[in-house]
Amino acid sequence: MILLTGGTGFLGGQIVETLRAAKHDLRVLTMGGGDWRSNSLSGLKQMGIDAVVGSISNPRTVAAALDGCNVVISAAGGLAPSRDMSYREVHVEGIKILCEQAAKHGVQRMIHISCLGADQHSDSEYYRCKWEGEQIVKSGQLYWTIFRPSYIFGDRCEFVNFLKPLLKVPFIVPVIGSGLNRLQPVSVDDVADCVLQAIFKKETANQVIDLHGPSTYTLAEFMALLRDELKVAKPTVPVTMATALKVLKPIERFLPRLTLNMEFVQLLTSDSATDSDLMKQYFQVKGAALEEYVQRILFQEDRYN
Repeated sequence: MILLTGGTGFLGGQIVETLRAAKHDLRVLTMGGGDWRSNSLSGLKQMGIDAVVGSISNPRTVAAALDGCNVVISAAGGLAPSRDMSYREVHVEGIKILCEQAAKHGVQRMIHISCLGADQHSDSEYYRCKWEGEQIVKSGQLYWTIFRPSYIFGDRCEFVNFLKPLLKVPFIVPVIGSGLNRLQPVSVDDVADCVLQAIFKKETANQVIDLHGPSTYTLAEFMALLRDELKVAKPTVPVTMATALKVLKPIERFLPRLTLNMEFVQLLTSDSATDSDLMKQYFQVKGAALEEYVQRILFQEDRYN
């Protein structure tokens, strides 16, 4: 039996499909919207998947979810903090509870999803908390594998949704910072396939493995790609962090979903790339490129003219 946290999220949903296709017994720990009417919870029930409703920050709930499990996959939390839980509550305190309870219940294998860019010295709270979570996993008693994916994409992409409002800024497409930081977006299918293959791949135990797509962009190149796909006739212009917060902040209320704060700016100006080839060494993946998906991602929700 495998316990998956974050199973109703974007990545978690794909992991659910991948594990089901491989005929694994699966249980999902989910907030579930709080009741049985939640769409995500009812979807799990319809698939015949055992679901425990509750928070990763509640030791009793986590203990109940782990009962009878011998593998745990930790995929809870996204780029944006939820309304109910902070970065620290999910990526640090929740991981500590999960590791402690997993050890008590005899779980042997843990696969933890962190991110490229996780760093104790980062100015980003998200990256600092991700790094702290990694240290908790490493110091635990389980045979662990930590995956560090770059920004994950499929038919949607949380990172692109953060950037889309910037394409509506008047006169220019602002590139916050130097625009030289690197990105290597990775397919959600490839990440889920790596998770599946790692469960019984002994050589990946106690390893940190970077996950990345086949294409590398600077932030400036990535913004230009989005601009060109949307046929926006404006130049990309580098904007310092201070200028972005000072000049762009006043127009935030006119651009739905544009959020300009220091955390957002730090994420935009950090690297999410790697030179490691461990992903190719250990796993068979399709290696899908973001260019194949960018139209679907951009026009999934809003249409920009």
